[in-house]
Amino acid sequence: MLRPPGLLAHFRPVRWLLEHLYRGFLLIRPWLQRRVRQIVES
Repeated sequence: MLRPPGLLAHFRPVRWLLEHLYRGFLLIRPWLQRRVRQIVES
């Protein structure tokens, strides 16, 4: 299942895009976790 994305990641533009998407996700993850916790606790 991970093979096609792994093959795509060999292309520099694709790898660059994946890295930036992941960094963005890491930046918003703490905010997302707080939101989910608020929804679960209410």
